Amino acid sequence: MLVIIFLKDQINATEITLKFLYKVIFMTIISWMPIHLVKIAIKRFTPTEEEKIMHGAKHPEELPQHLEFDNLV
Repeated sequence: MLVIIFLKDQINATEITLKFLYKVIFMTIISWMPIHLVKIAIKRFTPTEEEKIMHGAKHPEELPQHLEFDNLV
């Protein structure tokens, strides 16, 4: 929007319609979605050590018997 304000001589704002905005939003989502999905997949299937530890602390019932926190003392 700032581009339209600062470059009003170069951009014809009357040609920006609702249909045009829908197309821009659609193309943005289509181009952004694969990158975002890859990031989610990487985080899901290869979590960092910190994320593994935090998951174990939040869900101790899912820990294997030899890794339970009660047995550490």
